Amino acid sequence: MVRIALQFKANLENLTNVRPDEDDFRWYLKLRCQNCGEETKDWVYMCLIENKPIRGSRGTANFVSKCKLCGRENSMDIMKDSIKAYTDWSDYDEKAGQAVGIYEVTHRFVKLH
Repeated sequence: MVRIALQFKANLENLTNVRPDEDDFRWYLKLRCQNCGEETKDWVYMCLIENKPIRGSRGTANFVSKCKLCGRENSMDIMKDSIKAYTDWSDYDEKAGQAVGIYEVTHRFVKLH
């Protein structure tokens, strides 16, 4: 099984961290079939609390989809323990009387070995 990490980086102003609020946070993605390369036309989502059965297996995954072009079933899981708060964030906090923000957001997907 291939493991891919989403790495996120941003400059935070007057914020302590950024992370998904709850386990039901929806991660919206555009995907490409690992077999034929067909891309999804629409955004699809996955979340940690949803599990779907994998056909022909006893296992489940947070996201399961059948490719419309080749028919291959693709699946993904979110590794719960891998979600960490990012500690570097823009808005205005009226109570504190100071600006808060997220600037220069970058991301990348990295294949893990």
